[in-house]
Order: sequence, then C-alpha cells, then structure tokens
Amino acid sequence: MNASPFVSVVIPTRNRAYMLGACVASVLSQDYAPDRVEVLVVGDRCTDDTPAVVQQIMNRDGRVRYLMNGGLGINAARNTGIRSAVGDAILLIDDDEIAPPHLLPQLVSALAYYSWAAGAGGGYRTLLEGPTPPRVCVKCLRTYKDYSLGQANGVAEVSNIPGGCALIWRESLAKYGLFDERLSGTGDDSEWCRRAWKAGGRFVFVHDAYVQHRVDGSELTMPALLRRYSDLGAHVRAWVDPADGGRLYREFTQAARFLAHGIRHGCVVGWVRALDHFLYWLVWPLARARSAHLAVVNWAPQTSRES
Repeated sequence: MNASPFVSVVIPTRNRAYMLGACVASVLSQDYAPDRVEVLVVGDRCTDDTPAVVQQIMNRDGRVRYLMNGGLGINAARNTGIRSAVGDAILLIDDDEIAPPHLLPQLVSALAYYSWAAGAGGGYRTLLEGPTPPRVCVKCLRTYKDYSLGQANGVAEVSNIPGGCALIWRESLAKYGLFDERLSGTGDDSEWCRRAWKAGGRFVFVHDAYVQHRVDGSELTMPALLRRYSDLGAHVRAWVDPADGGRLYREFTQAARFLAHGIRHGCVVGWVRALDHFLYWLVWPLARARSAHLAVVNWAPQTSRES
C-alpha cells in the first residue's frame, strides 16, 4: 500500500450553501497527496443553492462527489457518505468548518504512529462572523464552539473525538457499526464513540490539529441557543449513561457553574448552558429505560481504493 492512505472526506450539509464552498475548498487544499483524497458532500434534503454550489466545484475538481440523503438527519447523512466512500480512512468534517492545510497530514500521522487507535480527532477553534449579538460576554464570543481534550501539547488517548474533526479507519466503522441515525443534534457523534469505546475501540486526540468552527452572530441569540441546548430527547438518548452514577453530581455542578457565569456577566450563553446541564441531571432516571434501545447500524464496507 502507498505510504499515504486513501482518505474519503465526508461532509454532511443542509441549506448552508453560503458556507459550504469554503469548507470544501479547505479540504481540497490540504498538504496531502491530491490523488489520495476524495470528497463526498451529502445533501440532507437541501432546498437552497447547495446542489449548484457543489456542481460548480465538481466541474473544477473531479475528486468531489455529491450525494443526497433525503432529510433524515446528520447521522444518516454521515452514514450515506461512509457507505459510498472508498477510502482506507474516513475524515468527518462539518459544513460550517474550515480545515487548515495541516489537518489531514496531522491526523493521518497520528493514526500511523498509534496503530492501535480506531480513530484520531482534533479540536474546534471559534471563528466569529457577522454582527456581535447582545448579552453575550467576550469570553463566550471568542470560545463558543472551542473544543479541546487532553494535554496542552502533543497527543493523548481519549474516549471521545468530535464528529466534526475525526479521522476514523473504515475497518473501525465496519467493526463497531455506523452512526445511530435516530440521533441528529446534541451528542449525535458521541454515542458512536461511547459504543466503540465499550467494545474495546480507542482514540487519540491531536492537540495541534483543529478546524476553524464558523459562528454567525445569529447563533448566539436566546432563541437559537435554546434550540441548540434544550433537546430533551437528545439528552436521554445520547449523553446520559444510567450506569454512571457520578454523572448526577457532575451535571449539577456544571449547571451551577454556568448559571453563576450567566449571572455574573449577564451572558445568555451561561444561562442556557446551565439549563442544558440541568436537563441532563433531570432526565437521568429516564435513561435506563431508553439506553437499551439505541440502534446499531450494520455496514458491509466496499472494497478499498487500490494503491
């Protein structure tokens, strides 16, 4: 096999034509062998200019393909892309992100070095765009979608990698199943990581690898925040582990911490995040009945691209 594994980049999207072009362009501009990359954009019942935007890109670059998902949600879109992928590894990235040129080589190098890992992930760094929303503190404006794990530098073994910046061996997806298509929203990607972890899969987090997560000011208004963080069903299905008794205490203390932040700084992000963690705490007793019904999607992988 060629020293560089063939990578299939899967980008689920829904009505974000205005962001999608920059995302795809950043993936196509990686410091990685161009003939070892394909890009699969999966439209989740898009009603905007997404098909036209992707067609323009496809006319310029034959490595890009466009698939349609039918409005079944982000995990179903991810699975649609994975099923059509021919790469040795799958890079999952979201349509509101921009990948620096070093992202793919860093994650591939991590998987090559830590050969026991099922996948490697990087972090998010907030890129604020548009007008500054009212009643949001400076810290939350700069870090709203930041995400990091492990040590300040280097690589750390972790139990979870973010679904918007994850490189996963296709063999791992075949072994542990695809993403639960009933989840679409908060925690939709974490359920897969938890399932793989319980079955023996391990992950590494590369601190210096990251995507820029674009944030429009409209996402930080009270209605938008409530939509993002108050999905009761997602809390039950994706995040709460009924076997983890210590979670009750952690969620309660997190709720108190965010509430204090919201009151101290007059910040709506703090108020809504407090509600988010309080909901985790509230629905924990319901999780035992629901957790047994999480679906595992079986998948027979296609033949990998020959080197």
